[in-house]
Amino acid sequence: MSRRASPFEKWEGLGNDFILVEGLPLNAERVRRLCDRRLGIGGDGVLLLDRSPARMEVWNADGSRPEMCGNGLRCAAAWLVAQGLAVPPEGLRVATDAGEKRCEVVVVEPDLYEVTVDMGCARLTEPLSVRLDDREHHFTSVDMGNPHAVTFESHPEDAIDTIAPRISMAPPAGVNVELCRMIGPRRIEVLVWERGVGRTLACGTGACAVAAAACEAGLTPYEAPIEVVLPGGALTITVASGTRAITMRGPARRVFTGQVVST
Repeated sequence: MSRRASPFEKWEGLGNDFILVEGLPLNAERVRRLCDRRLGIGGDGVLLLDRSPARMEVWNADGSRPEMCGNGLRCAAAWLVAQGLAVPPEGLRVATDAGEKRCEVVVVEPDLYEVTVDMGCARLTEPLSVRLDDREHHFTSVDMGNPHAVTFESHPEDAIDTIAPRISMAPPAGVNVELCRMIGPRRIEVLVWERGVGRTLACGTGACAVAAAACEAGLTPYEAPIEVVLPGGALTITVASGTRAITMRGPARRVFTGQVVST
């Protein structure tokens, strides 16, 4: 039986890492194998990319299909520039399951890019309250094309591993969970539990959801840069007043390239 090799590139945004492929047939089982950190390439997800028109399809490490991924989008936009399909600082548009997103890419150094994305408008939905272990946990629900549950309540240090997974499974479709702490007038420290992935070093849409929730609660100002500090690094988020239109700025880095060998 002949063996066929398909090229891939490994990218990361603040430690949120992805396998980028073109034209590779994907299903849940194959994605799980690719993302396995011992038996596969390893990653938080797979990004299936089209060049013309530019499009990104996101797969989580567990084989599920989220609507959107902010860190993945930065990597996809930087990849398009690396392929010569857009010339910085010219903007480009990338289609996603959450709509078309405008991106601006700056080359910082070989294989390292800074990407600014118009993420669209944050939509605040029905607040989420979940009772666990005789305590009521309250969350601000934010739709960034995918669902997020954001809280600024104090939690034990291990809450991201003990409480967040249970919160994530509370809604029928699941939800991404962000546990937040103000560390300055416009600085927020965040831990993230992503549905379909688990604890991650960063989440772009999560950072946007946190900034929107903080502005709504009066913790941070609209129209001013907010630094969202995640375990993998910081993103700069700006939320427009009225519309809650959000701009996200952060890095994307190509880590290595290789080939997926299949029979």
